[in-house]
Amino acid sequence: MGFCVRIAFSLFFALTLPAVTAPALASPVSVECSQNNLQSLANHYFARNDTTIPAESAARSIDADIAACIGNPAAHKLATLAYSGLTERTLNGTGPALDFAEAAVRHGFYMLSTSDGHTAAYDVIDAEGKPIKLQLSDTYEVSRMAVERLIVADARSVRRMNLATIFPPGGPPLECDIDARSLSQHAAGILRKTKSYTPGAASFLQLLIGACPTVNKSAIDMLSDRADVIMRALEANPTQPNALELLSQAYADSEAILTAQPEGAFLGWKPSSRDQLDRVGWRVILGQNLSVSLEEVMTPDQLEKPWAGMLIARLLDAAYAEDAKIEGPNTYPSYRKVISTAFSKINVMPNEQSAQAKALLYKAAQRHAQGVWIDPSHKALPAPKEFLYSWLKPPAPEPPKP
Repeated sequence: MGFCVRIAFSLFFALTLPAVTAPALASPVSVECSQNNLQSLANHYFARNDTTIPAESAARSIDADIAACIGNPAAHKLATLAYSGLTERTLNGTGPALDFAEAAVRHGFYMLSTSDGHTAAYDVIDAEGKPIKLQLSDTYEVSRMAVERLIVADARSVRRMNLATIFPPGGPPLECDIDARSLSQHAAGILRKTKSYTPGAASFLQLLIGACPTVNKSAIDMLSDRADVIMRALEANPTQPNALELLSQAYADSEAILTAQPEGAFLGWKPSSRDQLDRVGWRVILGQNLSVSLEEVMTPDQLEKPWAGMLIARLLDAAYAEDAKIEGPNTYPSYRKVISTAFSKINVMPNEQSAQAKALLYKAAQRHAQGVWIDPSHKALPAPKEFLYSWLKPPAPEPPKP
C-alpha cells in the first residue's frame, strides 16, 4: 500500500515522542520521575535519526526511563515523540515499526489523559546544549503524529495492530470523551489522505466508538469520521473484495447519526452525505456486478439490505433501456411491469413493512430518473416521465399535534 506520510518533528518544543512495552503503564502515577529521566527521554528524541543506535536498544532505554515516570504527561509526551521517531526510522525497513507505533500511541493517550490541569514546568537540554522549555500546549498535534504513524505502520505490517498493547489493562480508561474523539479525528485524517480503510484502522475506530454507551455528541462525531473514510475508500476502489461489508457499515453509521441528530454532525456527516453515499454505493453495486431477480429482491431479508433500492433500480434501468428500443409510441411496458410487479408483492406485506418497501420502490425509481442510479451506458437516454412512478411517492408525514 503506497502510504507516504512524513511529518516535521521540529514543531514540538512544545516537545513530543514514542515507546514499546505496555505492562509498565499499569503502574500508578510515579513520584520518582527525575530530571535525568526526562533528559534521557529527550535525548532519544534528538537522536531519532542516529542509525548507530539500534532501534531496539533505544526502545529498551525509553521504557526504562518512562517506567519511573508513569503518569507524568511531560514524560509521556517525550516517550511519544521518541517512539514516533523510531517508527519513522524503521517504517521502510525490516525493523519493528508497528511495535514502536503502538507504543507511541499508548504513551500519547497517556499524555492526553494526564495533561489536563497539569501545571508543572520542565526544562531539558537540546542537542546543541541549549535549555528548552517542555510545554504541554501541543498534545493534540503530538498524538496526531503518533496515530498517523500507527495507521501507516499497520498497513505495511504483516501483522495487525494489537489494541490491547495500545490500551493495556491498568492504563488510562478509554472513555467516550474528547480524548477518544481526538484519536478518531487523527485516524480519519490519515485515512482520508490515503483513501483507504484497512482492517487495523477499522478495529481502532470500532474500539473508540465502542467506548460510547449511547449515540451522544462524541459518538456522532466518531461515527461521522468512520462513515466518511469508508465512503472515500469505496469511492477510490469500489471493486475491493469487502466493498459490500464496508458499504453496509457506512449506511449503518449514517442511519445512527441522522436518527440521533437529523441535521447531522456539526462538522461532519450531513443528510447530503447520505446522498453522496447513495452515489458511491451505486458504483459499488456496479463494480461488484451485483444483481438479483425481482422475486429475490422483494423478500424481507433482501429489502433490509442498504443496497436493496439499488438492486431495484438496476432492474428498472435494464427494463427502461429495453423499452427505449421500441419505435413509435411507447408506453414503456417493461419498466411499468417491474413497478407493478414489485407493487403487487408489496401489497401483501404487513403494513409497516409495506410502507417501507413502497418508499424504497419510489426512491429507486426517483434515483434512476435523476440519473443517480443508472448504468453509465444508459445516461444518454431521456429520463423516465415522472408520472410513471410519482404515484408511489409516500404521503408527507403529519405535523405534530399541539
